[in-house]
Amino acid sequence: MKLRSGRRLGSPAPPRSAGGADRISTLPDDLLLLVLAHLRCVRAAARASVLSRRWRDLWTRLPSLVFRDVVFPSVEPVLARVISSASSVSLLDICLRERPFSVRAAEPCVSVASLLRATAQLSPVQLILAIPVCEAMLYERVELPCFQRAKSISLSSSISLQPPATGELFPALTTLVLSGCSSDVGALVLRCPRLRVLRYTLPGGWRFGITVNSASLRELVVEDTEHWTFVCKIDLVAPMLEQLTLSSHVSPRISLSVLAPMAGNISWHCHYNVTLMGLGDWILETLSWLSTLLS
Repeated sequence: MKLRSGRRLGSPAPPRSAGGADRISTLPDDLLLLVLAHLRCVRAAARASVLSRRWRDLWTRLPSLVFRDVVFPSVEPVLARVISSASSVSLLDICLRERPFSVRAAEPCVSVASLLRATAQLSPVQLILAIPVCEAMLYERVELPCFQRAKSISLSSSISLQPPATGELFPALTTLVLSGCSSDVGALVLRCPRLRVLRYTLPGGWRFGITVNSASLRELVVEDTEHWTFVCKIDLVAPMLEQLTLSSHVSPRISLSVLAPMAGNISWHCHYNVTLMGLGDWILETLSWLSTLLS
């Protein structure tokens, strides 16, 4: 049996406090933020605002912002709301859909550069940004803005990444992970005085010379996932380096210079194009060198 209110007879009324508000919404902000944080998605946290006016814009104060399977044009307006709330962000994790650029006339014009500038305004401690490969932005020249608080940056994209033109440093950065970017890695490393870990997955279809000079680097990993990416030069000066892992296709005439007296764990896998490297009736495809120094 239904009452005029629409409730069935015998069903309990929603719990209310003396003031008429639901009990969850009367909790302190810190507890409400914990509830939203467990949703693990900015979109879901924002939608929770329909439950009560008390929840409105509360999601903009989340310390960890995670975007999953979102379209490119929708991210910046959301970040702008977080920026206006002057919140402190510890983690910013953005994974875009396969269609990164707008194809609809009504959608705003967006770019990787503007998205990076917006993320830099939030000054996260950890940044993870994954942008699907798109021909429209293939090796688009993009300047990486300075992240003053960032200790870890992971960027997966097909852009041509450049260091800040202003010469600014990344004073707190200890871990840098680049995947698919065409980048002057050496110039970026020079801006990171505390960098300890560098992982670089090479883009496809290029010849690369890798030059790294770092007094703080402890671990370096360089690898490729494409058959037509060739390393023609490796110039490494890293007096504190402990682990070196190289796995890539190399040019027939490769220039190699490594100064890393502390390196105790070295792994190097060279992959050759079979049409280029011939030894009489033999063909050299892969050369591996493993070295572990035990104290």
